[in-house]
Amino acid sequence: MTLEDKVALYEHAILTEDQFASEVNIGDTGTGNEQINRLRQALNDTTDILEEATDRTIMYRGSAVTRYYSPAKGDSELILDEWPVLTGVSLIVYETDTRTYDSTTLLVQDTDYVLESSARGAKLIRTTSATGNPTAWKTGFRTVRVTAREGFRRTDQTTIFNDLLPGALRKAAARIAARIYAESKRQKHGIQSSTDPGGNTVRWSESYITITDAGIIRNHARGGMGKGRRGVKV
Repeated sequence: MTLEDKVALYEHAILTEDQFASEVNIGDTGTGNEQINRLRQALNDTTDILEEATDRTIMYRGSAVTRYYSPAKGDSELILDEWPVLTGVSLIVYETDTRTYDSTTLLVQDTDYVLESSARGAKLIRTTSATGNPTAWKTGFRTVRVTAREGFRRTDQTTIFNDLLPGALRKAAARIAARIYAESKRQKHGIQSSTDPGGNTVRWSESYITITDAGIIRNHARGGMGKGRRGVKV
């Protein structure tokens, strides 16, 4: 393993090195192995921080995910745990009161249910027919099984058809990564200061999330389309 390979950028990183460089003006990030590793670590840390802060899997992980839901009586809207959700053949929904997930319980999109998915949330609305009104989902434990491709994609992921990461969230991520990277680069962590022989003092603060960025993150946290009923991932 080479020094450059010591830190690998997550496949699901919210930004690549080049995307980071195009978003912020932080000066020369350098081409040395040490600088590359610092930058990759900052981008990985930022991805972890944002997913922890939003209680979500923000970025698409490369394969569909299956979750089980247990709707309450009278619920016609099923709030999905992750979003956005890719429509089409990758979205598979079953509804059963016997937990039999096969062709007899498979639902048809835009006939048995309607998907509403955006940058702020996703939900399935149960319908009586292609032109019918909403109706309640079957009530009970794991009566609904959903397999879907969840999460956003980066602009460089051209073979993935999920929605692009929203610009505001991408820019917030870049600013957070820049602060983490700068702190790591100068090797002064936390709140510190130094004074030169001329009496000039420079103070550093620890990496932080600004009020503006915190608001952007909050807008993309779980619960954007209602509290819903958490599914069980398998």
